[in-house]
Amino acid sequence: MPGTVTNFLYSLAKVLCTQASLTFVPAPTASSKTPLFVGVADERYGTDPMSVLADYTAPGQAFVQAQKISVQLSTVGRNRDAVRNRAWAIFAGFLAGNQPMRETTIAGIAADGSDDGHWHIIGADPVQSGPGFLSNAADDGGRWQATFNVDIEFYRMAS
Repeated sequence: MPGTVTNFLYSLAKVLCTQASLTFVPAPTASSKTPLFVGVADERYGTDPMSVLADYTAPGQAFVQAQKISVQLSTVGRNRDAVRNRAWAIFAGFLAGNQPMRETTIAGIAADGSDDGHWHIIGADPVQSGPGFLSNAADDGGRWQATFNVDIEFYRMAS
């Protein structure tokens, strides 16, 4: 199941970047940086600000069509306004109007950027009403950090 969750997170990251008018780079390099990492960030390959989408759920159950995971999205950077604006732009991707995302189908991509079928999001429920600052420039070596959490239920659609 970990591969399933990983591929779903890459697919979700691409959708969130598109909705926030950002270019998602699934395999960033020094010359092609990404605004949103999946899992673990390598700051050498991230924009400023950069965000990280990470799964913090306990291992899932086998043989269950729908999976439910909890993800955390953190945005860090040196400019407070840029961090806040980026975090809110990505947060807005989890909403349809002013309501949490429901019954949404997204195109799938794998970690290498290749096509990976389609995913259906049953529901994405933000835990907070929006991103909050966890640290400020004085506490974190000149960087700001804004974070929010979302519970997501999804499944892979049959081909």
